[in-house]
Amino acid sequence: MSGATQLLIYLTLISTTTAKESFRIAGIVSTDENGRALEDAVKRANADMPPNLELQSLYIKMDANPIRSALNLCDHIISQGVHTVIVSKPENSDISPPISVSYTCGFYSIPVIGISARDSSFSDMTVHKTFLRTVPPFFHQADVWLKMLNSIQGRTLEQTTDPGPPFHVNTRRDLIESEYSVRVV
Repeated sequence: MSGATQLLIYLTLISTTTAKESFRIAGIVSTDENGRALEDAVKRANADMPPNLELQSLYIKMDANPIRSALNLCDHIISQGVHTVIVSKPENSDISPPISVSYTCGFYSIPVIGISARDSSFSDMTVHKTFLRTVPPFFHQADVWLKMLNSIQGRTLEQTTDPGPPFHVNTRRDLIESEYSVRVV
């Protein structure tokens, strides 16, 4: 039985009982403003919950150091008995501490919702067992652009030097040129 099915059965049972149940949602966010937004969203969601069900929220700020992020997760989040973790990436950083959060939560079987993790490594479910991404990895985005270019019969792809994450053109140049008949310049 999948985790989603178990959760649905559990929530159905809870909604038919009179005992008060609480679910803790943790956020590992880049700014205090985002943490307060999580708290506000949980407060609004509680207005629509059955009387015997309550959502609780807590958050910590993401540390740019992945090891420190995992330690903070254990000390301040997992120790509080959370049921799920929502994670973003640190502000102004290309480092990916969500990886350490995903590993740590996976060890404890705590679901992780990544709201900004676009690294393709998060698609490996053998490593990131409990990770759910809300944005596609970059290589999927690159494939969409290439298919669109191919459908309009574009024949040249001009690579730019974007300060952001790579478009994966260099690593896939041969595939792009052979499969899509597109010249990379």
